Amino acid sequence: MGERPVVSQIVTEILATELLSQESDRMRSRITTRKVIQRDFQKVMNESAEDETRSSVVAALRRWWFQMIYEISDRELQRRTWLDPARTDPHWSYLAFVSSFPGVEGLDDTKRCGLISPEEHAIMIDLSTAVHCHKAPGGNVYDSAAVLDDPAWHAVTAKADFARRRLLDLTKDASERQELLGRGDLH
Repeated sequence: MGERPVVSQIVTEILATELLSQESDRMRSRITTRKVIQRDFQKVMNESAEDETRSSVVAALRRWWFQMIYEISDRELQRRTWLDPARTDPHWSYLAFVSSFPGVEGLDDTKRCGLISPEEHAIMIDLSTAVHCHKAPGGNVYDSAAVLDDPAWHAVTAKADFARRRLLDLTKDASERQELLGRGDLH
């Protein structure tokens, strides 16, 4: 009888280790994907990318941005991921959300290169400004609970939801729509 809890504990530890391993693999994959996108994006911006690379980078970049818009719009997702001590992926934090969201200069460049439409640009500039102007309560970017309770952050997430819905009206691409709905490959 006494062996059952020990076996149960061992199984639980094995499952936890497996989940952490899977999370680590996803984190490495996400970092690798972003590095490849960033490297190839520079080729696109310098107009040295082949057509196939350009198409691939544009598609990946747009999906990645639309994923971020969804993630910023979903406070429940943030609450589940930012406050979960078992999550080791640094992506799931306020600091990562804010620092990885594209800035105005980057968005201007992508509009200039035709990677986003003028309407998408306006929507994303508005959201980018809100995201980057938000200040974590007390200046502590690591206090996820305080950020999640901050009315100013609620305004940012509401703006992100508005942007998400507007982009859903504009985009016809199925994979981009899936990212905006939180059901894409990148999630």
